[in-house]
Amino acid sequence: MKLNWGWSITFVYVIFMAGILTLVYLSTSYQPELIREDYYEAAQTHQDHIDATNRSKKLSTQPTLIIQNKKLNFTFPYNTTADIQFYNPSNKSADQNHTIDVENYSWNLDNFKSGQYIAKCYWKLNKMNYYWEQEFTVP
Repeated sequence: MKLNWGWSITFVYVIFMAGILTLVYLSTSYQPELIREDYYEAAQTHQDHIDATNRSKKLSTQPTLIIQNKKLNFTFPYNTTADIQFYNPSNKSADQNHTIDVENYSWNLDNFKSGQYIAKCYWKLNKMNYYWEQEFTVP
């Protein structure tokens, strides 16, 4: 059976329209996750974040984060309160926030979903803000 050129053009047009409609459906059903909901306000204080990072790099002792025996062990060398955020770049629902006020603290790895995390630690010492971060992977 041989198709004439009119049917061929109609066939190509229908396939093209089906492809476009599929792409429109996929693009409208995708829900992008923002790293922060308040990204504009955070951008205005970004220099403070950079200063806090530079101050923490100058300290003689840094916080440490080690995975041992299915536990995430955090050693904080200063006698102050620290806010720790475990940020998972690929899954917003896996993020965790904690406030600690002890030098050694540990979390059970069963409380974490497997994947890549960034531990972000904020603290204040002598009226100065400090920031430290470290990447780790939960198997």
